[in-house]
Amino acid sequence: MNAALRASGIDYQVEGEKVDVRAYAKAISMRFPKTMAKLAE
Repeated sequence: MNAALRASGIDYQVEGEKVDVRAYAKAISMRFPKTMAKLAE
């Protein structure tokens, strides 16, 4: 999963089996701001 995140340019890494959903969502929103803005409408 971490390799896929790096390849996608998302600045988030999974530690062990746990995913911090808030941090993951924030990293995605920073990577795709226009998409997140459309979703927020």
